[in-house]
Amino acid sequence: MTLTDKPFWITIQYICVLLLTVCFTGLLVSDGIFVWFIAIFFWLFILAFIVACISFICSLRCNSKHKKILLIFNVVNIILFSFLFFNPSGRCDADIMESHYAEYGGRMEHIYRYLYDKMTPGCSVVIEFEHGDVSIFHFSNGNGVMESNWDPSEEKIDSLLIQSGLDRNSLAWLEKELNEIGCISISLQAVPDAPFCIGFRRVGMGKYDYHIYQRPLSSDEQKEINESDAAIVHSPLVVFEYGGGAIGSQNFIGKDEYLKKKAQLQYETFPPLNLQEAYHDKKDNYPSVAESGFKPFQYDNGDDYVSDGRYRIVDKDGKIGYATEDNSVIISPRFAFGFPFKNGRAKVTDSGHLEEVEGSNGEYHYWESDNWYWIDKMGNRLGMENEADR
Repeated sequence: MTLTDKPFWITIQYICVLLLTVCFTGLLVSDGIFVWFIAIFFWLFILAFIVACISFICSLRCNSKHKKILLIFNVVNIILFSFLFFNPSGRCDADIMESHYAEYGGRMEHIYRYLYDKMTPGCSVVIEFEHGDVSIFHFSNGNGVMESNWDPSEEKIDSLLIQSGLDRNSLAWLEKELNEIGCISISLQAVPDAPFCIGFRRVGMGKYDYHIYQRPLSSDEQKEINESDAAIVHSPLVVFEYGGGAIGSQNFIGKDEYLKKKAQLQYETFPPLNLQEAYHDKKDNYPSVAESGFKPFQYDNGDDYVSDGRYRIVDKDGKIGYATEDNSVIISPRFAFGFPFKNGRAKVTDSGHLEEVEGSNGEYHYWESDNWYWIDKMGNRLGMENEADR
């Protein structure tokens, strides 16, 4: 009788293989609890993994009943492990977050605005869902009192909803909206101009979030954020964040590579994002409005006014661009329509048509489009599509 056929070794194999089956299944169904279990009993898990690998090799001979059963369990474990490893929702990096935000950034803003308008002024909430149920509901009344609730009861949820100004319909709507855009949580304050946070994914012990600001970050603020190992400035209004939990890594894996790639792409495509440096260093390189053959956009029976250092210009085809107060063309006309700049950004669109304001007898019009997005002062797209004016 070989070692692998001895009763004690067979028992050890069953224990280790079944332990892996439970852990892999648990990670697929409810990863939070099992991630903590694996972290606490890490070396036990590694030992079980090694034994299971040996068991798989030995069971390939299938020369006994136990080896056939163990082979079945090992194959199941391989399938579960493969699904965990190759499952797209189980991975995340800055490129995935960038692509996801480009598609759903506008809806994130819509979710925030809907809840903000309903919430009790001054309070803040953190709401997270897991498999359709509320797994986290933190609440603060704005006066320093903070309630932290993990897996709250239905009665507790009702109490927190009342205090925050929300209701069950709002909660159901939030769960549906987050699920449709592939996100899991929201954190916001009912305070004017306060940033909010959309939780994207939990991977292992870590969580990836979108931190979205109501005003553009200054160059110094962006630099300070990028100096952190756990955050990446995607745009002056959006930061990608990673939190590794209480004992996990706090490093945003792949951050350096993403920033280098982004800087290279930006260098090849756009002038520097810092408007003041770009303008003062290259002032003479920007053509004037008159030299370019453009004209000021006509607004309210006159030339467009300067707003946030920019005014609108048009070309012969009616496309809209932007120039500085001293008539230097910074953004050549290319938009079907654009609003004035405010707080460092402007809402623009590449499509649409002019509509008459009902009851104005043709005196007033507005631009109708289903594809609005935001740009910064150098014309760089900020990715917030289908967003209404604040």
